[in-house]
Amino acid sequence: MALVANIGNTNISLGLCRSGEIKESCRLPVDDFLRIKEFPSWVREATEGAAVAGVNPKMQEQVCASLESEFELVIRLVVRESIQLTNLCWPPDTVGMDRLLNALAAHHLFPVDNVVVVDFGTAMSFSVVSGIGEFLGGAISPGLNMSARALHNQTAALPEVAPQKVDSAIGSDTVSAIRSGLQWGCAGALDRILDNLLKELPDAIILGTGGDLNWFLEHTEHAINPQPNLTLMGIAHAAGLAG
Repeated sequence: MALVANIGNTNISLGLCRSGEIKESCRLPVDDFLRIKEFPSWVREATEGAAVAGVNPKMQEQVCASLESEFELVIRLVVRESIQLTNLCWPPDTVGMDRLLNALAAHHLFPVDNVVVVDFGTAMSFSVVSGIGEFLGGAISPGLNMSARALHNQTAALPEVAPQKVDSAIGSDTVSAIRSGLQWGCAGALDRILDNLLKELPDAIILGTGGDLNWFLEHTEHAINPQPNLTLMGIAHAAGLAG
């Protein structure tokens, strides 16, 4: 088996890949990894090396160094040239690796369909891939926790509030008002962006991935097919590990 790793801004996602499937997976907050530098024990089963990609170069370097020193793994860095899609964006190298990897995995799952991938991470990104393997672009908006931090960082008095589900849109105090705004504002942005993307590609399948996937599944009016390991599968495909 081989290890696949996606190094994000907020989380590090790890998976064991065998015969084109992710057999084990976990998500490590970046802050936790920086503090304890520990990996799950099943990483030792990755006898075929590791394929690593991400959008956080500094953290990617630290993770690779730890994998090499602790497990003596041969590291393969996934580069954008190994992603077998036709990128129609310009300039092409400005598209995030995570978006391209999600699109690659989505195209392998649904090789003749138009697909919209929503990645619920630090940012909420929408990546569109055509049924003939063209990366068409998409949309990017602030994610749930980024929105919460921005309210605190960009104001003098608003506290930083952890998002929680609310039943009423009318917040009775500042904290519940912020939580209402986060819930209905982010969910509303999700649905409105999807509404407009589907006007242009009405037959598109919608896939969801990322750390906040489950939260958004509860607050959307769209049918989103959950694929929590989608980015890891994209890395496996780009590295030639998925068959």
